[in-house]
Amino acid sequence: MIIQMWMLSLMIVFVGGGVLWDCRLSRQLYCAPLPRPYRDRPSQLAGWKRNCSDEVIVKADDLLRILREAFSFNPDDRYQCASSDRIMAVQRAC
Repeated sequence: MIIQMWMLSLMIVFVGGGVLWDCRLSRQLYCAPLPRPYRDRPSQLAGWKRNCSDEVIVKADDLLRILREAFSFNPDDRYQCASSDRIMAVQRAC
């Protein structure tokens, strides 16, 4: 009985530690994965810089931040969306 309680406590510590570590890395408690069409492609930051001016990139970064927060995506994945992607297409893919 004592060994079972000890093992259960150890599992709780490891799972809780994993959740806290993920929260620390992503700065939010839960991150949903990007839909497959966006997840499988490389970063689109070069395309954003090639197609847009610096002022537009600043506004686009704000838009991508809002999109990331709305769909609970990982902050590092925000440039997986290209400048030609439609927000409704991302929403349908989710």
